[in-house]
Amino acid sequence: MRIIVLTFLLSTIYCPVLCQQYNTVIKGNFKTIKFNSLRLVKYDILSDDFKYIGQSKIDSQGNFIFQLNLKKPVFCKLFGDFFFITPHDSIEIKATENVKSILGYDLIVLDSKNSKNYTFYKTFLDKIKSHSISNFKKSNFSWPVFKRLCQEFYAERLLYLERSKINNDVSIEFYNFLKKDVLFEHMSSLFQPFFYKMPISTIELQNSLQSLGIDTLFKSNACHEFISFQQVLNQYYKYIISIELQGFDNNIHFKSQFEYVKENFEGTSKEFLTSLIFKKAVALPDPKYYAINDSIYSYARKYFSDSSLLSFIKGKYILYKNLHKKVPDNILVSKLKDFNGVEVELGSILSSLKGHNILIDNWASWCAPCISAMKEAKESANFLITNNITMLYLSQDEDTSQWKKLHTTLGLSKNNSFLLSDPQKEFIKYFRITSIPHYILVDREGNLLSQNSPGLTDLNALIKLIGSN
Repeated sequence: MRIIVLTFLLSTIYCPVLCQQYNTVIKGNFKTIKFNSLRLVKYDILSDDFKYIGQSKIDSQGNFIFQLNLKKPVFCKLFGDFFFITPHDSIEIKATENVKSILGYDLIVLDSKNSKNYTFYKTFLDKIKSHSISNFKKSNFSWPVFKRLCQEFYAERLLYLERSKINNDVSIEFYNFLKKDVLFEHMSSLFQPFFYKMPISTIELQNSLQSLGIDTLFKSNACHEFISFQQVLNQYYKYIISIELQGFDNNIHFKSQFEYVKENFEGTSKEFLTSLIFKKAVALPDPKYYAINDSIYSYARKYFSDSSLLSFIKGKYILYKNLHKKVPDNILVSKLKDFNGVEVELGSILSSLKGHNILIDNWASWCAPCISAMKEAKESANFLITNNITMLYLSQDEDTSQWKKLHTTLGLSKNNSFLLSDPQKEFIKYFRITSIPHYILVDREGNLLSQNSPGLTDLNALIKLIGSN
């Protein structure tokens, strides 16, 4: 039995399709870590489809027991670190003192056709990781900015992949999988300030890139699909400068972003970038900025008819069309369990709260950000009363005991805190809940105001949403 020692970092949630169930013990003292279990999720950024594939629990000795439905050995990224896992491995984790929560568990299915994959990728990642950390220590800008600007990390990954392909260190299948992953990470990192709230200044971007030696790497021909990264970068500068001259107000029209991507990108990269635009567009809380309206949906059907992204867009468009309408009957009959285990329907709870704006908080005991937000919500009691808002807490826990424990610890009322009993995931699918916390806003008459509402950490956006009704 192998013992693999890891130091874990924060991560995002992505997992593969798995089938045969095994138990994997992860040893370590987690007494200071503010979580009890993790839900494992497979999530596809383009189709927006997802499913739960496993659950982990912490035992009395502080060990994690992961129930993984493994189809074959997997190559894993656990909280930022990479390792290979077979069904009966024991993994020891050293928790650093500053880690207070765990956001996810990443699994990448290992291509079993080539036994060199693990060695090659692990060596490669170690090399890149040390290189990136070294550059970061030399830099003067903050970690969030560094994350946005570390294109050298991804550019070098592409170069390494090209060399590995030439040397037959990886199979074509595994190479294509990794390249797709690398291209997405590279471009989402490059264009993050473009798609999100406010771009950093062009001067800061140029200076930071030059300090990391990006200029040279961008001129390589390893990145086949993008031809010339320098050309892309120049176009990016030109676009941001034009925005700065016009007076940037944090709300670039999304259609202009689509046009920009359509003109400058092809294939997979275009799909990834447009998916980021849509995801940002539909997350905006102010109703006047909902992007999946009739005109945008028509535009998307015209330009993305052959794209898997269209199914994601269609789902968001249907939700947009349902705004200010009653929650459908097949969702209202979703089963909830109260603190005593008695089943009730969602519709009956919403009816009992009629006359109040209802903010539905989807959470779970294993979700540290959820718990943090719920604790902060206690400070918003006056805001809730003033704006006639009632909280409705729906837990996605499968472990009833953990839910009850947190229910008591957080001081939740038995009248507005329930366990979601949704084996077919109809409620989750309808509201397209791919991560938590996830908030849903229903108005005083039971009409849907927002399927992806801001929470109590953004009170101004919440007031705008309620005030628009």
